[in-house]
Amino acid sequence: MKTNVQITAVQKEFKNGQNGYEVKVEGMDGKLNCKMNFYEPLKAMRYMFMLSKRLELQIDSVQLAALSLAYQRAKEAEQKAVEDAMAVAGEFTEAEPVQDSPAPEVESIALENSSSSLPEQFKSLKEKHPDAVLLFRCGAFYEAYCEDAKSVSDILGITLTKRSSDGLEMAGFPYHALDTYLPRLIRHGVRVAICDKLESPVAPEPKKRGRKPASK
Repeated sequence: MKTNVQITAVQKEFKNGQNGYEVKVEGMDGKLNCKMNFYEPLKAMRYMFMLSKRLELQIDSVQLAALSLAYQRAKEAEQKAVEDAMAVAGEFTEAEPVQDSPAPEVESIALENSSSSLPEQFKSLKEKHPDAVLLFRCGAFYEAYCEDAKSVSDILGITLTKRSSDGLEMAGFPYHALDTYLPRLIRHGVRVAICDKLESPVAPEPKKRGRKPASK
């Protein structure tokens, strides 16, 4: 091999702003133009070995060692990036599945005929169903009272008013609109208890037994 001529690889910044390596033959006085640019150290080293074999030239050992170190660092950085990506993927696969919250319930409550006032009935039922909005069937309307009335008014956008008899806060809607308003309450995560009054069964009137006419 020619000892006064060497293959070198110099790190430099190219016109596009990226850093890379310029591989060329030093000491040939311009007679041999083998200059090539590379972004990756591994490709630069391969070109240097190819030139060394074809032209029987020596490689600058210091610059070859620098290229080898740069390649090793790039390889380690790439491996770390892969490991980090796999770790992130593992966190997603090992994460506990998000459990859906239980669907709001709709409960039906039958109200027996009682001598208790409406506020007393509401208070009694609210103690038994504190997490539910109580809808009372009153004639042609469903009505909610007190804090339930405020929730129903806010969600459905209906008027909040007061009962004239006892000043109880109230919000109501026609009974035939239940199929419209009930799904809206449920979509807001509200548990609903529908309170319908039971009619007392009417006992059938006893048949009057008349006396048979006396036979003549």
